[in-house]
Amino acid sequence: MQFSTAIIALAMGQLLQLGGVAALPTEIGVDVSVPKVAADVAAKVHTIEKRHDHTACACQTSSGGEIDAAATSRVAGFNMNRWVLDLFETQRFQGGAKFTGYYIRGKDGASVSGEGFYNECRQNGAADSTCF
Repeated sequence: MQFSTAIIALAMGQLLQLGGVAALPTEIGVDVSVPKVAADVAAKVHTIEKRHDHTACACQTSSGGEIDAAATSRVAGFNMNRWVLDLFETQRFQGGAKFTGYYIRGKDGASVSGEGFYNECRQNGAADSTCF
């Protein structure tokens, strides 16, 4: 394992209780404008939240591949309090399911978070997820 000089100096300063030696450099030439950064992050989070609410989602065997029914069923089983399993068919020339198969939808008309559902699929052995 390799350590930088700064890390070694901090460790030695801590061990020998040398406060002056273990001080971190304060000028590194980076603008850390906190209000601007916070505003940028808040704006990005807001757009991500809007974009990731879906009617239904399903796990996939590969990116752009068919529905992974086993992984989708496992995700539904672990989240029975929020989601239910439903069958959707592909509707040509209309918005909706791209692949026919079992999808998860929110209970009582609640939306499904695309990012959260993707993470659930990955934890249950699927390669990707699809939502509409």
